[in-house]
Amino acid sequence: MKKYIYGCLALITMLSCKKSQDDVFYAILDDNFLTLTDTIAYEYHTFFLTPNDTTKPDKNTFDGYKICIDRKFAESKEFRNGVVEVLKTGNYKEYLKLLHEQPNFELKLIDLNRLKQTGKYEIVDFINYKMDRISRTKYVGILKFYKPYINDHHAIIFFLKQSSPKDGVVNAFLFHKVNNKWQLEKKIELMRI
Repeated sequence: MKKYIYGCLALITMLSCKKSQDDVFYAILDDNFLTLTDTIAYEYHTFFLTPNDTTKPDKNTFDGYKICIDRKFAESKEFRNGVVEVLKTGNYKEYLKLLHEQPNFELKLIDLNRLKQTGKYEIVDFINYKMDRISRTKYVGILKFYKPYINDHHAIIFFLKQSSPKDGVVNAFLFHKVNNKWQLEKKIELMRI
């Protein structure tokens, strides 16, 4: 009976010490939000520059640095094969293993209040966002996250960044944990819009 009680206590202690995947997801974003979004929008109010963007726009024409985030995760299976092909050519065994194991990610909606390290960007919900000329003065763009693959030491975050209907990109970001911080190891461009 004592062994059973000690076993239960040990299991409870171990589970309470282990961070949940949701906490890890938010830790990755806090450590790397500006790596994902870039700060070019501070000057140009867009995620992407075109040849016509050689001069900086008047900051008075913009309504801050708002980024819309779609709170619901999209399915990432469609991008999985593209990542596997790139990872096969390098030394990325841990990430291939992570994709193969497909850890169960339970988080369904992103809690925007948990995003703390966002620089000058103000995060707003994706409700009723339209990509038109008027919204270009209100918003830098939109971000959409796809179901990530996360374990205790490695993560693959799939991410869409878009400023207009004709300029967007889906990337896979490979992160590894070093000294309790999540660091970018590789960025893989999967699709241009």
